[in-house]
Amino acid sequence: FLITFPLFLNESIYSMIGNTLKRLHPRLSQSRSFQTHYGSWINGASYSPSNAPTYSVVDPARLNHLCTIVDADEATVDMAVKSGRTAFEKGDWRLMDVRDRAEILNESARRLRERVPEFA
Repeated sequence: FLITFPLFLNESIYSMIGNTLKRLHPRLSQSRSFQTHYGSWINGASYSPSNAPTYSVVDPARLNHLCTIVDADEATVDMAVKSGRTAFEKGDWRLMDVRDRAEILNESARRLRERVPEFA
């Protein structure tokens, strides 16, 4: 459960939001494990330029820091677009039968639906 809020919100607002979310969905009080740092996912790997700005992600239900995420600059976005283009042009997905792609997407959707409370 990840939500980012601007830093100017004060702690009482975080507390109010967190308490409301916990009341509406009790599973939010359960702990979850996160990596401490997330970069841009490019070509099957996490990519984080050393000079890229980072942002803190705060869990409003508990007011604790969950992780940091990296802001993608123009060069990182270009790298991701080129990687995606290459994967499309040379990858198996484009050549796969539409029924097989539909089966993969439907199975992915089914698995996500099973975990909706974790993402809500």
